[in-house]
Amino acid sequence: MAPLYAIYLLISYSDVTTTADETEIAVVEGLHYIVDWLLFPVIFYEVARRRGWLDRYPRYIGALNWINLPVLVVAIIGSALVAVMPTAVGIVIELGLQALIFYWFLMTTRMALGVSWPIAAVLLIVYWVPSVFLSLLVTRYLGVAPVIGG
Repeated sequence: MAPLYAIYLLISYSDVTTTADETEIAVVEGLHYIVDWLLFPVIFYEVARRRGWLDRYPRYIGALNWINLPVLVVAIIGSALVAVMPTAVGIVIELGLQALIFYWFLMTTRMALGVSWPIAAVLLIVYWVPSVFLSLLVTRYLGVAPVIGG
């Protein structure tokens, strides 16, 4: 997964400027990858303990890890397409990919845990919000800014 994530980052950083150098970007993004990878399993463990789902915890986390592979492949292809498409088309592609990723998460949650749509949606929020917040912190720390006209 890490090599695919590195390819995704190379595509993502190709059309932005940063105030950080390459080494700092590599270290911070490496830490970001590790923390983001561990964040939801740690949070969900407490949710599973309180809801009585500890018997389903390993299966659910394993299922989420396995869906990360096709998600990352789709994200790489989507990022490459967005980089060469006009801005409006790129936004539509990004929104469509985000909807697809959310759907995969919701279906995996429903199938692995046997929960309803509302519970799956709450778990999506619990998964997504801390991850986005961490990404925003990394972006802010590295001083990432889009290239104007790029």
